[in-house]
Amino acid sequence: MVIRILKNWGSNKNLSNKFFNDRIVSRRHCFDYICLIADLFLIAALDQCSNEIYNIIKD
Repeated sequence: MVIRILKNWGSNKNLSNKFFNDRIVSRRHCFDYICLIADLFLIAALDQCSNEIYNIIKD
């Protein structure tokens, strides 16, 4: 699930080869990476919550 989101995230952002070749990390790109990490934490938290809710309902 996380891999699919990572792929979608990568295709949505225009991270060109030029960006990596120039080794320039602009504030925008740093912000994008921070957002990506925050998104992954959010996904993990929601996943954990859904497991907890499922366990409660199952009981």
